[in-house]
Amino acid sequence: MAPEPEPEPEPEPEPGPEPESAAPSITAGSAVPLHLGFARMRSSVSLLIRTSPRPLLASRRVRTVSVPLRVAVSQRLRHTSIVGPTQATEGARRRRRPAFMMGRGALIVFEGLDRSGKSTQAQLLARALTEGGKDVLAPSPVQRPPSDDAAGVEYVWRFPDRSTHIGQTLNTYLSSKDAEPLHPRVQHLLFSANRWERAEAIRAALVAGRSVILDRYTYSGIVYSCSLGLELDWCMPPDAGLPRPDVVCFLSVSPEVAARRGEFGLERYENTEMQRRVRDNFERLFAHTAVSDHNIHNFDADREMQAVHRDIVELVQRVIANVADSPSTSVLSVWSS
Repeated sequence: MAPEPEPEPEPEPEPGPEPESAAPSITAGSAVPLHLGFARMRSSVSLLIRTSPRPLLASRRVRTVSVPLRVAVSQRLRHTSIVGPTQATEGARRRRRPAFMMGRGALIVFEGLDRSGKSTQAQLLARALTEGGKDVLAPSPVQRPPSDDAAGVEYVWRFPDRSTHIGQTLNTYLSSKDAEPLHPRVQHLLFSANRWERAEAIRAALVAGRSVILDRYTYSGIVYSCSLGLELDWCMPPDAGLPRPDVVCFLSVSPEVAARRGEFGLERYENTEMQRRVRDNFERLFAHTAVSDHNIHNFDADREMQAVHRDIVELVQRVIANVADSPSTSVLSVWSS
């Protein structure tokens, strides 16, 4: 039996056309029409393709070079930055920081005895800051019509804020010595509630980067109530959670000097004996462990007004600069660490 012939080997396929070479290299900064490789579409798209990982500077010149490409939209784009034609000039524009990383405003509080110069110094500071380009909260409606004095427009929130419903009740009580007396605990809670009426507006302004100046705050509310016989530890908790000041400017003046200043005695608690108790209770409060780490600065308000003003401006400008780099979430609360 003749052996079966071995099967002839299958002929090797003829070599077809060589696959197209890889896309030519692209120099940094060159502009090319980009052909999408899907279904061999031939429509070109004008895009700027950069292989350099460095950002494209707006001032850098881009030389247009037309190079035909077939890109299989995969690995080619992994190391390539694509910048639209209108984006080229915006490449160097600094991105805005997220809201929670933006710097915040400073909460500045003035405290002291009646007629110690708090309102005057607060208004002078507001004017100095706004003229220096600082964004200072101007509450609306204002506490009183703008005056023609050196301070100009009222930029300061004064507590009690007599424009609110609770503030109107307090105004009637404070300005009329013939009004029926309120129990000291009722008074204290009303004053605290008045501060809470503005708490969210104050915090929102600080988070938005605006500085806020307050003429009296929680410290006055506490020491006046203590001067009426209430316990310090009872008076503090109602204000827990209010925005905490970044600096407290305490204007120190003797009750005797304050009594000689204009309009002293018009309101219910403007008498020398009450002011002595208030001064003693300020000292007690500032020595309390919950307040000992607050940024409280004492200014001798018996000095010439402009000398006190210059010292306050110098201090507050440093405080504003310090908090400007703090995130907006860094606004602390009263009586919390």
